[in-house]
Amino acid sequence: MIELGILGPVLIVLFMIFTEYSIFFLTEQKVETLSREAAQDAFADCRLITDPATRLACLNQVATNTEGILTHLMATAGYPNIAIGDYKIILTMWQVVNEAIVQGTPVVIGTLAGNSKYKASDFGPDPLGNGGNTNFIIETGGLFTCEIFYKQQASGNVPRSINFFGFNLSLPLLNNTIYTSGVA
Repeated sequence: MIELGILGPVLIVLFMIFTEYSIFFLTEQKVETLSREAAQDAFADCRLITDPATRLACLNQVATNTEGILTHLMATAGYPNIAIGDYKIILTMWQVVNEAIVQGTPVVIGTLAGNSKYKASDFGPDPLGNGGNTNFIIETGGLFTCEIFYKQQASGNVPRSINFFGFNLSLPLLNNTIYTSGVA
């Protein structure tokens, strides 16, 4: 009984930590897949549209659908109170204009802090100077990126850090901004 009384709370805390981290990794994997799927949907639906306003409306529709899936995904992962300030979706089309890769008007949904991590040089000619990526973008009609920033929240009422007899125990993955991206 004494051993159970001493080890019981430790085992319960370990179980809670393992559960929390497994939810984190599962959520991160789902959101990363969502960003790839959103980029692929934008590529499939919007790349053949030549009118800029219609293309932007198409990108906006894909981003809105992605937002709905993201909020549903987060709610089923144990974060039912997700707000627009807890995520940001950036959906962008890249195309070649006058032999240079340019960024189209990005569609941004959400207000979480975070700027796009892509720049035109990320998709520029290959290091050997063969223009491989540029030619690929011309042939496929454009390149699409979807970036998702979201706040990984602790499930339930788990605090970010616990002060235990003067020792500060912090779970580093909780309540941080996580970034995922997809390219199609």
